[in-house]
Amino acid sequence: MVEDFLDIAERLRGKKVDILLIHETPYLPNLFPFMRDSEGSRTVLRVIEAISPKIVFNVHMHYGGYKTCRIGKSVYIYIDSSQKHRHYAVLNSKSYLEVEIWRNTENVDLIHIE
Repeated sequence: MVEDFLDIAERLRGKKVDILLIHETPYLPNLFPFMRDSEGSRTVLRVIEAISPKIVFNVHMHYGGYKTCRIGKSVYIYIDSSQKHRHYAVLNSKSYLEVEIWRNTENVDLIHIE
């Protein structure tokens, strides 16, 4: 199964991919210090690096709130939309180059994508 994901990523390498939605969290121990190193998290990181989309949305519910970082040229956005943390992201309707981060009804961040 890992090979299938990596094969698809390689076929997308060099193509223009604007947005990648993922469930599995990539291996980013600097962002998630308690993260377990696993085959799945390493595979997702390799997929992101190969595809190099403008934005990566990771909607998982373990670490709370939201986090952002760069993975190569990609802006990585982790969102915890659980009932406890209630964060969500909104792509600007006029330009996908801005992402608003909300918690409940409060706008908490605006991320500009290059």
